[in-house]
Amino acid sequence: MTENIEMKPRKILGILAVIAASVLFGCGYTTGRIARLEGMSESCNSLWIELISIVYYLSICGVRRKNPFRRIEKKQMLLCITCGAVAVFLSNYMFMVAYSYLPVAETTMLHFLHPTLICIFMCLFFREKITLARFLAIVCSLAGLILINGTISSGTVVGIVAAILTGVFYAVYPVLIQTTSLGEVESLTVVLYMAFFGAVSAAIFSWMNGTFMLPLNTTVLLCDIITAVVNSSGYLLTCYAVKIIGATNAGFGSMLEPITSCVIAALVLGETMKINVLYGAIFIVLSIVFSSLGDLLSERRKAAK
Repeated sequence: MTENIEMKPRKILGILAVIAASVLFGCGYTTGRIARLEGMSESCNSLWIELISIVYYLSICGVRRKNPFRRIEKKQMLLCITCGAVAVFLSNYMFMVAYSYLPVAETTMLHFLHPTLICIFMCLFFREKITLARFLAIVCSLAGLILINGTISSGTVVGIVAAILTGVFYAVYPVLIQTTSLGEVESLTVVLYMAFFGAVSAAIFSWMNGTFMLPLNTTVLLCDIITAVVNSSGYLLTCYAVKIIGATNAGFGSMLEPITSCVIAALVLGETMKINVLYGAIFIVLSIVFSSLGDLLSERRKAAK
């Protein structure tokens, strides 16, 4: 009985962490698009964001007086390399490609197929059950995305595919945290290695296609700093949340990101917000409620046994 009582505040912290991460990531989408519109190449913009992220993580380690480069197993290092190259670099790179064709709101909506992808992946390969609550969460999340997105009027096939791939690549991160020994490594160590290998991947790609460049102006530098800080904080909070509430629930909890990105894009970039955004937001909140409800009912059944 005592164990169940102690778990409740921890679950609440996990939910709050993923909500905070959603707000931060939503801010990063807008600043990332501004830098791209200023003329930065996709790969090099990703490179500078990850380099700044490394400095940010090292600063946190310094404040906490912790050794940032703790020794981890070879398998865990390979998983960090995979997350850095795929979930960090490729996901960010595809975001930059999508921004060349689509507004922030539309790019974010398509990216947010990833909670549904995580849920399906976990059910297919790791035998998580699709309960009624999770099924309703999937339906509500897709309905919300469709309503917010409306019709993709300004996009091309390249932009649409790139935006969808951002979600596919990002989904690798929470799934590996939950299903492998990477979840046993301290969150700060995981994200630091991820940023490092993400930066290495971006540097190699920039060198190979000849697109390396310094930040073009103070606007780009400022946007990259903001993007790095909010995204890095978001990765940290997501890692923490996944360890507590699981990849599927964390995925649906992060569905608040599209709402944040729509609001900020409207305020900063002047992108128009329509009534369908409000209706879509309602469905997204419902998806979070159903996902959380399913988790709660599952815990009660286990406790009853």
